[in-house]
Amino acid sequence: MDRPIVRVVETVELAWSSGPHDYDYVTLEVLLDANPIVVINREAGIENLEVELFGPLPSGWMLYKLPLDHLIDTLIECRDAMKESTWKEIPSNDPEV
Repeated sequence: MDRPIVRVVETVELAWSSGPHDYDYVTLEVLLDANPIVVINREAGIENLEVELFGPLPSGWMLYKLPLDHLIDTLIECRDAMKESTWKEIPSNDPEV
């Protein structure tokens, strides 16, 4: 199985956007090297912000939508688990990525 090409992203930007056909309110986009990967909207209210994740799949483009707080909590949990892990180094039999 081929490994995906991994590219280090140098530029992360936030951009306010208004897509009148897609949203009732202004959205905030996260851009990596000028390509949108996340749109944060307030369609469910300011207390229930939603995040839409974009990316390529072999069959086309994906779009997942979930509560922003859920994504943030999950990312924090992942970071904490990685920091607390006893596994610190890549095993010698695994290729470096």
